[in-house]
Amino acid sequence: MQSRLLIARAALEIGLSPIIGPQAWFGQNLDRLPPGFLLLKGNNRVQERMMRLAKRLGHATGSIEEEAFSVCEPREILRLFATGVDEVCDLFFAQGPHHAECLKGAFPSAAEQIKITGNPRADLLADPDLRAITFSETSAHERTNPYLLINTNFGLINPNIGDTLQCYGNCVSVGLLDPNDPSDIADIEEWFAWERRNFSSIITFIEAHRTQPDPLPIVLRPHPSERLVLWDALYANDPLVRVIREGSHLDWTAQAQVMVHTSCTTGLEAHLLGTPTLSLVTPGSRWDGFFIANQVNFTAADPWDAAVKAGELAKQPKLDRPTPKGTELGSHLTLDATQPSAEKIAALVAIALVDQKLMTDVAVYAGQTRRVGLNTRGQAKLADDTNEISGFLSRLESARQYSHPATLREISPLVRALEFGDRS
Repeated sequence: MQSRLLIARAALEIGLSPIIGPQAWFGQNLDRLPPGFLLLKGNNRVQERMMRLAKRLGHATGSIEEEAFSVCEPREILRLFATGVDEVCDLFFAQGPHHAECLKGAFPSAAEQIKITGNPRADLLADPDLRAITFSETSAHERTNPYLLINTNFGLINPNIGDTLQCYGNCVSVGLLDPNDPSDIADIEEWFAWERRNFSSIITFIEAHRTQPDPLPIVLRPHPSERLVLWDALYANDPLVRVIREGSHLDWTAQAQVMVHTSCTTGLEAHLLGTPTLSLVTPGSRWDGFFIANQVNFTAADPWDAAVKAGELAKQPKLDRPTPKGTELGSHLTLDATQPSAEKIAALVAIALVDQKLMTDVAVYAGQTRRVGLNTRGQAKLADDTNEISGFLSRLESARQYSHPATLREISPLVRALEFGDRS
């Protein structure tokens, strides 16, 4: 959410009128809004259909691909892009040259629509000034209590909603898997097996860590897609391990002495934050090679060796700039200190709006829009997002030298307009 607010604030600064809200709200209100620019955070089948509808209604469209943030394998990147999305997406914002080349290879007729901008998510972590305002103060007490952080990512074999079969069905419904393609079925079966091996590696690593001299306390944070009950059952009364989901995962990552994961996106985030990081990999598995994190983090295939290495890393000083295993992210992720990604994206959106004569203040039409209901989980997430947006915007306004202060105005129970406040 913070990365999207960064784009919205950059858009406001150059004269646009951004509104921020959940995808479902825009899906049900595109026909109620005057033609503008719809920016989505992905390109799956659901999002492709929304872009197609937006185009029919006169909107311009664009996308970033949040799920590709730590992915470097071309087939896995392209799996995130629905068939036909190149016909309805005016601008693809690629996070680096490799990402752009993958898209150009898949969508040669859309080459001019693909723009390399970097990723605002990376800017928030790699830029020391932005990093300083990204985190809340809620975890300040942890700063004086060193710990080893384990971030898990077993959402397929330990899902918090339904079961593994339902996860498979969800992948099919958004177009990530074709149930009639034998190679896709082989991939998902191999992925299940890979997650099970990774799960065993984490369990063994924890036991190996116990045997180390003066082992750091472990904070284990399951991925939001996982059930907590499994981890609670394993470690509820363990004096060394705390299972915690509260607070921002970035707060916990930034404050850790060392972070351990299994080919997780948080490994790339930790690298950008300068936190010493180790990835447990599976010998002979091709899946470990699909993730940028394993190119910039230290890796270990044996959990016992990993426990020793993690202890060594925990004694290293943290870094202000991402340098743990080589200083270059190569072609995968463009980091530009002179013009942040959010500003590049906002500028390209502005050009598209001018070119298509769509410069309109959509916020004034708020009274005509439809309300969108949320389940209990959605309502809780909305409350968290609302608090996060308000807090982050306040810190952003204090840290950046913008022309005028910005405020959030509610135009629906789910949606906020970002606009200038008092200009006097």
